[in-house]
Amino acid sequence: MKKILSLLIALAMVFQSFGVLSYAENEYEIILTVGTTELEATLYDNSTTRELISRLPLTLPMMDLYCREMCYRFADELPTDDVQDSSYEVGEIVYWPPGHSFVIMYTQNGEVFEMQKLGYVDSGVEIFETTGDIEVKIELADSKTETEEATGTEEFKENTGAVENEEFVENSNLSDDTGNKIIMTADSETVNIFGEESTVDTPPIIVNDRIMLPARFVFEQLGAAVEWDAADKKAIVSKGEVTIEIYIDSDTAYVNGEAAALDSPAFISNGRTYLPLRFISEAIGADIEWKPETKQVIITI
Repeated sequence: MKKILSLLIALAMVFQSFGVLSYAENEYEIILTVGTTELEATLYDNSTTRELISRLPLTLPMMDLYCREMCYRFADELPTDDVQDSSYEVGEIVYWPPGHSFVIMYTQNGEVFEMQKLGYVDSGVEIFETTGDIEVKIELADSKTETEEATGTEEFKENTGAVENEEFVENSNLSDDTGNKIIMTADSETVNIFGEESTVDTPPIIVNDRIMLPARFVFEQLGAAVEWDAADKKAIVSKGEVTIEIYIDSDTAYVNGEAAALDSPAFISNGRTYLPLRFISEAIGADIEWKPETKQVIITI
């Protein structure tokens, strides 16, 4: 009997090392809302998902990358406890630590990469094959049920004339308008990204009355890809059909090959590449507002 028990324990340890053991003991049921479609998904119980659950509900502007995954890059790093190089299954939800990336895999290309497995979409993940970049709302299934029940109760009261507290009715029309905005303050390390506060190690700065900021941080949050061409000393920012080339210390940029003047050229300081915020934001279709009294810049998608 002792030999059998020892063998079973040894086998369990081997299976665990290969990620074979089930996470079913503690799981979280969530709902992903994509446009008008709701997808049911399950998250395993690990340190990454517990942090993610603590932030729900979230509405994430997800990028369609490599024709295989939907991706959102958090500004801050999420905790992990079981990162390993692994392949993936279609429908899996994973976290890629180097990019702080929450990822939903919707097609297979056979790649193996570093990941923390988070869970899986129960069915319907193929919807992402045609959505392109899209906002995805994530919420606990129980919370959604409670919200729908509460909403149904209030609708019943309103339709039957039973709402007596007019202050409640007035406040119910209020909404948080930060869900599609990035708010930064010059020389401040605090940034509000789509309603979530975060910190950056290199704050935006003002140069020639223009806001400049490190290359990747905000533009990737806006769904753009940022590449660095060391040979030509230029940054390449692309989103959809727009490609912007900005050379270091040059007052000329190129948008889809067309020259455009810059009043604040890109530059490198302390190993960081700073790019003109307004020029790039407007070129990729975002609105930008500057509040001089508070030195705040607001980018709206």
